[in-house]
Amino acid sequence: MKKQYKWGLGVLVASILISGLMFLKKDQSSTVLNIDDAILAIIKNDEAKFVDYMKRGGDVKAEFSLDGKSTSLVELIIQYERINFLKTIDVNDLRTDKVFWKNIVAKNNSALLTTIKKILDPVELDKFRYDLDRHLLHVSSVSCFHQVVPILEKSKMKWSDLDGSGASALTLAAEHECLNLLSYWKLQKADFFHKDKRGQTAHAILLKKKDPALLAFAQSFEPTRTAASVPNFYNKRKIPKAKLADRSHLIEPELRPDDANETSEFSEFSD
Repeated sequence: MKKQYKWGLGVLVASILISGLMFLKKDQSSTVLNIDDAILAIIKNDEAKFVDYMKRGGDVKAEFSLDGKSTSLVELIIQYERINFLKTIDVNDLRTDKVFWKNIVAKNNSALLTTIKKILDPVELDKFRYDLDRHLLHVSSVSCFHQVVPILEKSKMKWSDLDGSGASALTLAAEHECLNLLSYWKLQKADFFHKDKRGQTAHAILLKKKDPALLAFAQSFEPTRTAASVPNFYNKRKIPKAKLADRSHLIEPELRPDDANETSEFSEFSD
C-alpha cells in the first residue's frame, strides 16, 4: 500500500512537471519571433499582425532571402507601399545607400515619401544623395517621377540644381521628355531659358524633339504677336471689301514684292 502510494505520488509529480514544461514551452513559443510572420503580414497588408511582431521586439532591418535576393522587412514595406506600417520604424531603420532611396522615389508616391520625410524630421532629404553626382531630384527628373518632386523640393532641392555632368534637374527632365514634370515646373515659374553648366536650356532641348506635344509645350514659351483685326487692317490699307476674300494681302509687306513701295502711312504697323 505504501509502495503504491509512493508510485502514485511520483506519477502526479511527473504529470505536474510535464504540464509545467508544456505550458512554459507554449508560453515561450508565443514570444518567439518568426520573420515569416512579418513577411506575410506585409504581403497580406495585415497591420495588426505586423504591429504585434514589432511589439515583441521585431527588427525591420532583419534580412531574409526573397526570390534569390537578400532584402529586409523595411525594404519589403517600401516595395508594397505599406505606408501605415512605417509608423513602427524610426530614422535608424532607414538606410542611406542609393538603391534604397532609388526604390523609394521610383514608387512615385507622394504619400509614401511624405511619411518617410516625417520619420527623418528634422533631417533633410537632400542629405541622402543617390550618389556623389546626383541627388534624389535628379533621379526623379531622369525617370519622370513627378509625384515626389514637390516633396523633394521642400527638402532644399530645386530645378536648377546641377548633377556631376553639369546638367540641371530641369534640363534632365527635358532630355527625358518628362512632360508632367515639365508642366509642374512651368506652373512653379521655373526658367526654361536658364542655361545649365553645359550651356543647355530646357527650351532649346524641347525644340529639338519630334514629339508634337513637346514641341507645342516649347512653343508656349515663345512670345506671340497679336494679329491685326480685319476691320483695322481694312481701314489702314484701304482694301476694297470685295477683295477681302483674297488672303494675299495678309502676307507681311516685306514678303510681298508688290508692297515694296508701300508707304508707312498705310502700313499695318503704323500709328
